[in-house]
Amino acid sequence: PKRVETIALAETEIELEKNRTKALTATISPANADDRRIVWDSTDKSVATVDENGVVTAVSNTGTATITATTVDGNKVAECKVTATKVRIVSVSIDLASLEILQYREDQLTAKLEPADADYESIDWTSLREEVISVTANEDARTATIRGLEVDDAIVKVVVTDSFGKQVDAECTVTVQPVPVTGVKLDKETLNMRTSAESSLVETVMPADAHDQTVAWESSDEEIVKVVNGVLTAGTKAGTAKITVI
Repeated sequence: PKRVETIALAETEIELEKNRTKALTATISPANADDRRIVWDSTDKSVATVDENGVVTAVSNTGTATITATTVDGNKVAECKVTATKVRIVSVSIDLASLEILQYREDQLTAKLEPADADYESIDWTSLREEVISVTANEDARTATIRGLEVDDAIVKVVVTDSFGKQVDAECTVTVQPVPVTGVKLDKETLNMRTSAESSLVETVMPADAHDQTVAWESSDEEIVKVVNGVLTAGTKAGTAKITVI
């Protein structure tokens, strides 16, 4: 029978990010050896493991392990040193490239890392126009709370620094829209007045922080009652009139 004389690995030292895999290639000499079976093993399975096909998996983000390939025939050994590392970041994006938000209202933005399990040292959120948009990182720094302050446009930027010092960034354009009026009500539903007398009505615009709180007053019959900015003046004609505020 042709006996195994040597075994060699194509790589004798590799770096492998956590949860990543790499197949090691072994070469047995002579190529026509009868028993080409190989037993794979790791000196530290808490750092890196290896399966029966020589596929190595880093299970930690730090430390070293030696992967051994041993021939069944002759116990010939080849080794590869594996250094486990943290996961490098490739890019970052924000879940929304653009966003509309009402003035005085809040919303959330999320930074999406590529790869998702990249190890990062810091995630920094900033507003390029702080008078228009405020931004505050949440407890999970991958998310941030934004608040509309002024009606205008602003850019929110996120910068991610990984464990190797690499920085990537992304931006979102935020448009702050005015808060629309949803309704208006008066403090009285009915009012009795004597002719030539004066009274007043007080309007409440909803919501209270609506951007434009200007209203217009109308009387259905100005001979009965006139209205100017909520001040009612009864005429000399008796009757019923409807006061409308819009």
